[in-house]
Amino acid sequence: MLVELRLENLALIESQSMEFGSGLNVISGETGTGKSVVLNALKLILGGRGSSDLIRSGADSLSIQALFDISSSAHLFSLPEQYRDSTELLISREISRSGRNRVYINGALGSVSVLKAIGADLVQLCGQSQQVRLVESDYQLTLLDQFAGVNRSSYGELFGRWSSLRQELADEEEKAGKRAERELFLRSVIEDLEPLGVYEGLRKELELRVQGARKRAEHLELLYSCSQQVNASSGPLSIIERLKMKLQREGLPAELIEHLESASVSINEFDLVLSKLIGDFEYPEGDIEQDTELLAEIARFERKYRCHDSGLVELLNDSLEDLEKLASSEDFLEHLRTEVAKAEKELRTAANQISKKRKALAKKLASATCTELAELNMADAEMEVEFTKASSFTSTGIDKIEFRFSMNGTGDYLPLKGFASGGELSRIMLVLKKLLKDTAGVNVLVFDEVDSGVSGRVARAVGEKLYKLATDSQVICVTHLAQVASVADHHFRVRKTRSSEGALSSQIEVLEGDQVIDEIARMLAGYDISPAARASAEELVASKPIRH
Repeated sequence: MLVELRLENLALIESQSMEFGSGLNVISGETGTGKSVVLNALKLILGGRGSSDLIRSGADSLSIQALFDISSSAHLFSLPEQYRDSTELLISREISRSGRNRVYINGALGSVSVLKAIGADLVQLCGQSQQVRLVESDYQLTLLDQFAGVNRSSYGELFGRWSSLRQELADEEEKAGKRAERELFLRSVIEDLEPLGVYEGLRKELELRVQGARKRAEHLELLYSCSQQVNASSGPLSIIERLKMKLQREGLPAELIEHLESASVSINEFDLVLSKLIGDFEYPEGDIEQDTELLAEIARFERKYRCHDSGLVELLNDSLEDLEKLASSEDFLEHLRTEVAKAEKELRTAANQISKKRKALAKKLASATCTELAELNMADAEMEVEFTKASSFTSTGIDKIEFRFSMNGTGDYLPLKGFASGGELSRIMLVLKKLLKDTAGVNVLVFDEVDSGVSGRVARAVGEKLYKLATDSQVICVTHLAQVASVADHHFRVRKTRSSEGALSSQIEVLEGDQVIDEIARMLAGYDISPAARASAEELVASKPIRH
């Protein structure tokens, strides 16, 4: 129950405190006095969007405090433990022109998101926006689910998992469409590089080997050349032999011949060393050609794939890994399809169960609504809930519904949108809120102009319906009808005053006794209260029903 509401610098209110009681609390006042300020304050307390435009002219900030008695509100499971108190809940909100926005819950710093979470458990606002929403199919489904006690949370988890898996499957299938082209490229890379046996540093190693082989080939060629020149007909051995023979013929000293023979022995020994070196030289035929060809291949693929030899190694390894992933991705795709089918089966079962429950309670809701509407001068109203199947699963199931009414008893059912008047929508909303009160778990109901478009006997019936609704719930109603105000348990009046400096402000005062009669008479007659209006006001108050 809302116990007290304190307002500071909100709209035209400078400073105001309102103490609400159990039962029906009505707020009246002339047009333009600021009756809806209480509704705006509660919207902010419940996590509504704040704006500096709401701050009273000349003030730097506004503040609102709301004190709730939650001693009987065992349903407040959404209130975090750090904010809990045994019996009371004090919510404070401050908004400054600088943009600072502060929230306090039982003295602890809170947030607007927490207010939104706990607000749905504390208060239900039933204003013009809710009446407009009443013609929307989604809102009608929400009302039916409240009445039927449908728990959407478990279904919502299944829907979330199914949606997530479907998206993942769609992403994988999109990738699969490009898989063939990717696989062709990867196989081409592997066919190019795998035969090369590439590894990091191979190019440098080959270059060194080729350079070494070329150097050894040059050495071998030099050795062959030396051997050929030594043994040639014009070589040193032949020359020495001819010189020796010539010296011997000429009978020159033996000492010269001995020197020639010694030179011949040295050259023969040199030739033997050459032959041994040539015979021991190891250089298998084809090695230099093989390494040179491999170097050329590496260079070609470096140009093709625009990377160095270590990049080729990385490209080959990545291609082998990616090809393996592509092979396993098809298995993963099949796994995903299986998981989606499984999730869809579970979701369908849950959706069918919810749909069955809705259909079972829809007729009961329609019958109860018509019974209540009959008490509001809508005895000929008939209601049905039309079900159609959604084209696919939605976050609320597989049902689309439409509240359809026949207002003249002809059996011609039409949707609310386009034919129901504001007064009819107000009365239907009031009835639905009364029927849903027990299932909604909220014991504070706030109505803004719920009596719009009605008058006379119907207005009285609306008032009595609000009065009955307030038997075990606290009801706060902004009204302009005397018939509604006359059944109130607590009456507040909003009036506009002007200070000596000419500044306008709104004042909210509690009415009692003759003040109530005077206000109801004003609501009946206007500014000038006649004896007849006062008598009518007294009669209305005297005929107030007795609450059992």
